[in-house]
Amino acid sequence: MKTHFIGQEEVSAYAIDLATRLARLKGGFPRKWLYVGGSGKLIADELYAQTPPALASEVLALGALYDRGTGTFSFLNDLSAEDFVPGETVLLIDGAIHTGASLASGLKALAALSVHNVLTYSLVVKRNAELIPTYFGVLIDDWDRALFQLDVIPNNRLAETPPFGALRRIGNEHAGARFCEFPPPFEGLSGGDLLYNDRAYGMRTYVYELAGRIVGVVSFSQRQGVAFIDAWATCKDHQKMGIGGATLRWAETWARASNCHAVELWAFEGAVPIYERFNYETVAERILDLGLGGRFRLMRKPIMHQGDRGY
Repeated sequence: MKTHFIGQEEVSAYAIDLATRLARLKGGFPRKWLYVGGSGKLIADELYAQTPPALASEVLALGALYDRGTGTFSFLNDLSAEDFVPGETVLLIDGAIHTGASLASGLKALAALSVHNVLTYSLVVKRNAELIPTYFGVLIDDWDRALFQLDVIPNNRLAETPPFGALRRIGNEHAGARFCEFPPPFEGLSGGDLLYNDRAYGMRTYVYELAGRIVGVVSFSQRQGVAFIDAWATCKDHQKMGIGGATLRWAETWARASNCHAVELWAFEGAVPIYERFNYETVAERILDLGLGGRFRLMRKPIMHQGDRGY
């Protein structure tokens, strides 16, 4: 995996070239720009700054959002077909393309408003994306990542609101630790079991300690570029405090740093909606039926190697 650092000078250079090409369209210059998310706005702002003033004064920039979890595209402004001139050109901007789903969804939403003459742009495009924009800046490999210039370098985080605990790799001192009551299917989970799996099977197991108690656990391993979560649980009396999100975030952060391209797990069927809220999706309806032990569904989440304002 390669990391492509795209500084402000590079962003500006690509924007100058695109602004020049758009200006050459003359009567076909797009006077409505639709940017997707924060990274799309970053590119749109720079493109606007590099557009000749006479043309920039005619530009109306509008925002949109794409939800990767639900696959839905929404306008930040209340738009209808009457807001567009028949046959006019619209510029749809995203910061980076992984599969092209965001732009494809945007094109569909515009088509529903009878807008079909759409130019698309993305600064970064992954090589095997299913939709390639009209214009783009950098073409990278599927497992590469690109980071845009940032005003500040964002820190990783486990939690941003109390209660604040400590996440620790399981050790010998936890072998006899008494765990709280975990929900199914992790009832009866013990420190000894987790320590054995960690040492014998190459798992990486972490416990979340709060006020001297172990209230959360996450255990995972790496298999052929995929991080596989074997256990993820939070005490019943510590639900909805952000502890589960913190431990899951660590597993995903570790996977990203280890060049994994996805995270997988067998989800207890009763907990599938919880995983879906964290953007995990069912893999080809694969079900593991353990009889009285319950049913489990294989779920997966792709790892997006990205910064807060870049991909």
